[in-house]
Amino acid sequence: MNYLELINEYAGLLSLILTSVGSCVFFWLTKTFYTKNEAEKDKIEVHTRLAELENNYKKHDLILNNLPSKEDFHKLALSIESLQGDIKANTIKYNALDGKIEQLITPINMLTEFHIKG
Repeated sequence: MNYLELINEYAGLLSLILTSVGSCVFFWLTKTFYTKNEAEKDKIEVHTRLAELENNYKKHDLILNNLPSKEDFHKLALSIESLQGDIKANTIKYNALDGKIEQLITPINMLTEFHIKG
């Protein structure tokens, strides 16, 4: 019966100590861990950031879809080569005209001089 008397005598003190320790632990846990308000704020921030990322993805996807393809670059290269050939052909024609113009400059100068002197 000695144990029962001991428990009876210290039961109030023991319950007071356990309640105090439990209250301290509960207070510490509520201040340390994640609260619902913090969770809501973070949820809003995450949704906002996700929406921004989706918009950026759509913009970049649109840009990437409108880039020229390999075939487009091949066609462009062929067009450039064709233009280079046309430029070379025209250069030959213009050089030939230069020679003819040079041949005409002397008679034109002579005629101009003749008309000026009278």
